[in-house]
Amino acid sequence: MKKFWNAIVDGILEIRYHIMRSMLSVLGIILGVMNLTAMFSIVKGTEVANRSFIEALGSQDMIQVGIDWQKVREAGAFGTKHIRLNLTDVENIKKFASTVENVGVEVYLEETVQYKSFNKAYRTLGVSPSTFPMNKYVVEFGRPFNEFDIESAARVCVLGSTVAEEIFGTEDPVGKVIKVRDEYFHVVGVLAEYGKYFEDVKSSSGKKPGSKSMKKSKNKNKNPLEWKNTRILIPVTTALTRFIGQDTSKNWLSIFVQSKSIDMVSATMEEVLNILIKTHNDQDVFWVGSIQEWMSDMEQFTNIWKIVLGVVAGISLMVGGVGIMNVMLASFRERMREIGIRKAIGASNVDIFLLFVVETIVICIIGGIIGLGFGYVVSMTALSAMLQETFGAKPEFSFDAGIFSMFFSMFVGMLSGLYPAIKAAKLPPVEALRYE
Repeated sequence: MKKFWNAIVDGILEIRYHIMRSMLSVLGIILGVMNLTAMFSIVKGTEVANRSFIEALGSQDMIQVGIDWQKVREAGAFGTKHIRLNLTDVENIKKFASTVENVGVEVYLEETVQYKSFNKAYRTLGVSPSTFPMNKYVVEFGRPFNEFDIESAARVCVLGSTVAEEIFGTEDPVGKVIKVRDEYFHVVGVLAEYGKYFEDVKSSSGKKPGSKSMKKSKNKNKNPLEWKNTRILIPVTTALTRFIGQDTSKNWLSIFVQSKSIDMVSATMEEVLNILIKTHNDQDVFWVGSIQEWMSDMEQFTNIWKIVLGVVAGISLMVGGVGIMNVMLASFRERMREIGIRKAIGASNVDIFLLFVVETIVICIIGGIIGLGFGYVVSMTALSAMLQETFGAKPEFSFDAGIFSMFFSMFVGMLSGLYPAIKAAKLPPVEALRYE
């Protein structure tokens, strides 16, 4: 143990006496560790943003059902061109599916909204009351729809936060009347503002619509959840009776199914698909997807990128190790006479071996710490701005990647110092003392 500590002291002194050479040695490790931590921070930040985006789509036990248009085109000759989902399918799922807890619907429309001199088209969705919790539509002001609104096809609406701000400015939207197409609707609620992360929804709770505290400070164009802020919700029966009518070819309706438990999601998907096929004359033209599947796909994609970026960063660290080896070989040539003197006064081969290996490890530790600091600074400044501008996300500094890069740099240092250390340890004392 004493030999090891002596080797550490000698290594630190050697680095201090040859500061320029040591700086050149450590440069490759600094860049490698910085690259590794910065790239993993980008991946982690993107992963957090994607996870928040997917979680904002709905609860973990939710399943979405729709028409598979590729299957419709392939089976068009058999009269499936006009197959559409409808409220009868909703009732069939409720009636025959044993693993289903709840069913909701969305009908997609694009309608012009008028209020005084304001006039603009917005995505308008006909939804059921059960759609609110399933799709995480959080009503911050006012109320959501109830069964009476559905049964009476009431002309009521809930506005997204951006819609409310654009139409009413500083006015309180709840209780106001707007015109959607040719129908007048009462505003009964306003959705919470969905930000870069879904958790931000709760941060503005309790603030009045139109107040300064509700003003958006985010860049809307870079907010991946802004689409939830720019929509109007109306009762699904109102959408079907007043805007779509009986023309099912225009009925762009999606069904959302909530399983009784997360563990039963796969069984629910299969059960719902079988019900739809049987109730549509055995025509298999439907698709089902779950939040769990999308989350799993995202995680697989992220893991692939972690491997790719890890390999790239690892290569850069290995290149830094080659640089250290070259510098240590040059150091070996410079210190041959010193090695001879050490051996002449009793130093063993192990002492000489540790002298070179420990020095390279110390160099890599110093480089790793500096690279870790640079990686954090680069991730949180320049890369943060780039990632927010491109994806609307921000890097999340990966401490796991930092720790891995530190140990990997130490490993690279040990490998880099082995050849010079072995060569120095095997050097005969007489030959070393004769070296000029």
